[in-house]
Amino acid sequence: MTRTYALLKLLELGPLSRKDIREIGGWEEKKLKYVIAGAANKGTIASIDGIWYRQYEDGVLQKDTL
Repeated sequence: MTRTYALLKLLELGPLSRKDIREIGGWEEKKLKYVIAGAANKGTIASIDGIWYRQYEDGVLQKDTL
């Protein structure tokens, strides 16, 4: 499982802060930086006020927590 895939699956469960993602994933900051940057550039995640959301192809954000 890639880090990007793991990040997307985490965010499908609900929005998370960068700190939460780092603690849950156990990734060091340098690796997290690249994962977030890559996913944000592809448009699969979006940040609103420092909270990261899963963004689907139609532009809808995953805002509900499962």
